[in-house]
Amino acid sequence: MRGVGDVFAFIQGMEHTSFAETVERLANRYGVELRYEDGGSGPDKQEVSRRQRLLDAHKIAEEFFAHHLNSPEAQIARDELTSRGFTREHALRFGVGYAPRGWNNLLGHLRGKGFSDEELKHTGLFSEGGRGLYDRFRVGCCGRSKTWRRTPWASAAAASMTTIRARST
Repeated sequence: MRGVGDVFAFIQGMEHTSFAETVERLANRYGVELRYEDGGSGPDKQEVSRRQRLLDAHKIAEEFFAHHLNSPEAQIARDELTSRGFTREHALRFGVGYAPRGWNNLLGHLRGKGFSDEELKHTGLFSEGGRGLYDRFRVGCCGRSKTWRRTPWASAAAASMTTIRARST
C-alpha cells in the first residue's frame, strides 16, 4: 500500500512545485490552517500569485489549442492523427490541440483575457523579436501543422509541441 507522501509526490510532479508549495496549496484548497515553526512565514504571497497567473495562462492556452483542433484549418492535422490511430478521446486524454496559422493568435487571446506582456514573457509560450512577442507554437510553412500536447503526467505548464508533416496524397 502506498503512503500519504505519494499524493504529495504526485502533485509535485503534476504542478512542478516544491514539497512546501504543494503542502501549502493543498492546505489552502481544503481549508487547513498551517502553522509555521521557527519564525517561518510561508511563501511570499506575490510569488504565489505570479506562479498562479502563469499556470492560468497555460490552462487557457491548452483550452485555446484544444478548441482550434476542431477548426476547419486543423483538418489536415486531424486526418494525420486519425491515420495514426489517434481518436478524439485520445486528444482529450492527452491534451492535444492545434496551433492555428498566424504569428500572434494565442498572444491576442491571452491579452484579451487580461494578461500583460510582462506576465506572458515568463510563460514559455512566446518568443520575442524586434517587433515584440509572438506565438512560439504556430503553423509554419512547408505543409506542416503543429499540435499542442501535454503529457499525461504533467500540467499544462509542461506542454510541448509536436510537428506533423502532412502526407502527400
